[in-house]
Parts: sequence; structure tokens; C-alpha cells
Amino acid sequence: SVEEKTREPLLEEQAMEVLFRHGFQEVITTSFTSPASLDLLCLNSGDSRRQPVEILNPLSEDLSILRTSLVPGLMETARYNISWKRVWQGR
Repeated sequence: SVEEKTREPLLEEQAMEVLFRHGFQEVITTSFTSPASLDLLCLNSGDSRRQPVEILNPLSEDLSILRTSLVPGLMETARYNISWKRVWQGR
């Protein structure tokens, strides 16, 4: 119904606010990643997450597959933020 459709964004906003108040933050990462990022997961060779969808015309090798896990992107975001924190602290 229309009422349910208008209520969904409000519920999502309220949930995000509760999570934010409890110390959580939103991270937005790209869906494309590098095949090497799968190695960060230490997955067995037969694991289905090692069978990503390959992009036919990728922008670069680093963006040549669709991610099968959020973990490598979150790790890269954390690495990037920590390196920037060091740059700002060194000023």
C-alpha cells in the first residue's frame, strides 16, 4: 500500500539514527573490486566467493570483478582512513 511505501524510508532513517547513536557509521564502497582482494579473505579454493562475476570491459584490473564480500572494501576503507589520519596528525 501507499502508506507502507511512505513508512519504509522513515523506518530506515530511524534505524540509521539509532545505529549512529550507538557508534555505528555508514560505509559506502564500490561494487567493483580486484581479483587480488579475494586473497585477503583467505578462502579455500573451492569457496563460491572465489567465483566472482568478471566485468567484460573493466576500467582497470583493480576494478575487474564484482565483489563477493564486503570485507575487502571495508578493510581498504579502514587502511585509507588510517593513512589519512597519520597525514593530518603529522601537520
